[in-house]
Amino acid sequence: MFNMSAGQTMLSPSCLDEMRRQMETPIYYPAYWDIEEEVLRLLSRLVGARESEMLIMAGSATYGIEAGLRNVLEPGDKVVVIHGGIFGQVMADLVRITGGAPLVVKVPPGEAPDFDSVRASLATPGVKALAVIAVETSTGTLFPVERLGALVRETDKLFLVDAISAVGGQEFDMDAWGVDLCFASPQKCLSGPQGLALVGVSPKAWQAIDARTREVDTLCLDLRVWRRYHEVKVRAMNRAWRDDTREPKPAGRAAHEPTPSGPLVRGLYGALKDIFAEGPDGFRKRHAACAAAVRAGVRAMGLDIVARSEDTASSVVTVIYLPPGLYEKDLRAALLRRWGVAIGNGEIGDHTVRVGTMGMGAQPKNVLYTLAALEDCLQSFGWKGRRGAAVSAAQAVLTKSGV
Repeated sequence: MFNMSAGQTMLSPSCLDEMRRQMETPIYYPAYWDIEEEVLRLLSRLVGARESEMLIMAGSATYGIEAGLRNVLEPGDKVVVIHGGIFGQVMADLVRITGGAPLVVKVPPGEAPDFDSVRASLATPGVKALAVIAVETSTGTLFPVERLGALVRETDKLFLVDAISAVGGQEFDMDAWGVDLCFASPQKCLSGPQGLALVGVSPKAWQAIDARTREVDTLCLDLRVWRRYHEVKVRAMNRAWRDDTREPKPAGRAAHEPTPSGPLVRGLYGALKDIFAEGPDGFRKRHAACAAAVRAGVRAMGLDIVARSEDTASSVVTVIYLPPGLYEKDLRAALLRRWGVAIGNGEIGDHTVRVGTMGMGAQPKNVLYTLAALEDCLQSFGWKGRRGAAVSAAQAVLTKSGV
């Protein structure tokens, strides 16, 4: 079986090894604390959080986004949301659900945002933040986070980035790019387990949280609760055990506050070990080469993709327009039945499919196998393209890349 979807992705070898380990002690013993501290260190390196602070929360990726919004927004705060697909809409919905007012800047599928429109929206009275999706997986579009961060730095606004599909597979530097809240999750390019929300918080974001006029109306999504968990229940308690001193007993918002899943954190630890064994730069290069090979293969078949240029084409997912009359579910079912290949559904309509090059899926052999499967299944539905053209075009790209 080949999982070439846009997530959840195949789990990395060390992730599987770590999750197979027995829980010999619970998470309030040093064996676990050492792992969590190392996970936080590696995550910080991967996303470029040198001054910012990484948090590991229980819950899927969307929990992290809602938590971030609930902590920095108060009722009526306006957020400029760049909307280029389904997940831009999700961000706008979450702003509204958490009490804010989304100001949507619409972007045609596959295109970059108009910076003059973004700048004008940021100048609207009452705007507190700009929010963007780094990789809009419904369209396969990469948004210019670094340039948008420079734009936000001209103001006093916060910069919020959904980097769930980007972290690991795309270049990302939280602090250098001025990102105040970075949202990520293990189950995309990291090839880790689903069920953890990873949130990076800048000093500027902590200041905004501390300046709130009312308490955050949640316990499990309160970023300060998770910060206290990492600072006291992991780092401080670990030091107390090492130094043979009394464990700290912090006063919290509740008698017992939330913790992440030990087995999932261990799985994330294994996934990060595999990334750093390869090297983050090499890891990203492999993603870029595999995605470029997919694009070349698709075009050799005479099909088009949603991303309008190489600048907006992501390294982690390619969204393909299907021939007229072909329903995406029928193609996906044929790929799974005939070749054992799972790809992503068409988030923006029944006329598209998504081929992921994320984590374990971003391997040259997987790309070539998937393109051969696509050619075969398309021909079974009456497509008249030349068999082998996609694989030949992709192989040329991969050979040139040196991956």
